Amino acid sequence: MEKQDQTRYLLLDWFQFTILDDVDELHLHQFIFNLVTEFFGIKQEDLTLVQSGLNGYKMHYEFRNIEIHFHPAYLNKGINFLLRGQGCRDFEDLNLDWKDLFVKIQSHEFNVNRIDLAIDDFSNEYFTLEKIAYYRSNAWIRSRFKTSIMINKNVVDDNSSLGYTIQFGSKASLCEVTFYDKIKERESNGYEVDDHVKYWTRTELRFRHEYALEIFKHISIGDDILSIARGILFDKIQFLQPNKKDSNKSRWKVAKWYLDYLDNVSKLKFVKKAIDTSITRKKRWFDYQVSKSLLQIILSDMITLDSTNIDFIKNSLKNNKELTNADIDLINQSRVKQGKSIFTRQEIESFIQDINDIVLINDTSLD
Repeated sequence: MEKQDQTRYLLLDWFQFTILDDVDELHLHQFIFNLVTEFFGIKQEDLTLVQSGLNGYKMHYEFRNIEIHFHPAYLNKGINFLLRGQGCRDFEDLNLDWKDLFVKIQSHEFNVNRIDLAIDDFSNEYFTLEKIAYYRSNAWIRSRFKTSIMINKNVVDDNSSLGYTIQFGSKASLCEVTFYDKIKERESNGYEVDDHVKYWTRTELRFRHEYALEIFKHISIGDDILSIARGILFDKIQFLQPNKKDSNKSRWKVAKWYLDYLDNVSKLKFVKKAIDTSITRKKRWFDYQVSKSLLQIILSDMITLDSTNIDFIKNSLKNNKELTNADIDLINQSRVKQGKSIFTRQEIESFIQDINDIVLINDTSLD
């Protein structure tokens, strides 16, 4: 097996698309179940229905961080699939391939809303965010973008930095390029980063609508997405070597460090599974999977609620919106072995709500 370069790579970090096939309200949910099985191999019983939606959709199904939004009264809006960064990692955890998914999507009527490509660099060989910020502040840049913005996030109490983001283009742009400190971003969102990771800068290329569709097509047919990413970066942004003898910036040469970085981009590997899984996902897997297991134990044994186990129960609930039918089957199998009666979903949901209420009262009493 080819060893994957863990110092830098390119991955897909956001994918949002809409299926526009004709479907009536009577068959809507079954149609969604069929799509989810076709695209992800996910079973109906593993989906959770949430009575809220984004972008005008009324509700959505979710599997971990993969969301499927829809509106029964406005079927012409289509079925919108949203995989943010963690949703993309969940897709990869299913051992699925992006190219295969893209090919399957093309058998339907569809739109591509957004695709993000992320270049992760652990090497510290080319630039720091401080260098990007310095060049920006001195306007040593040639760009097709009209605007840029730098966002510095700080802790209020001590003003310590949580990292900053440098963004070229706007959220209304068809293409946007963003540089940020991935270590700070992960830590500020409650993730643990391995101690050996000292440097982690991410460059994100965010594509919307027709630009996203073009990237989608390139990936579908196996084009060299790395060379395409390099070409887009060079076309959109050029960091320049200042020349004090020439005031005409259009004649300045592109900075060598940036050319070296772009040359490296074309040599990267477009990975099917992010390396950051092994760096930051351990804590998330523990929170999601282990806490669900603890909740199943609670329901299997019906632990008595008192002040000694409230924190234990609270932690087991924090990442679980709803147990799947498969989870309930495991709970009931355990209860049958113990000679206890089985639970219906309604009884379990009532029990969980009682726990949540007690946790809420307990938290309030500490204020």
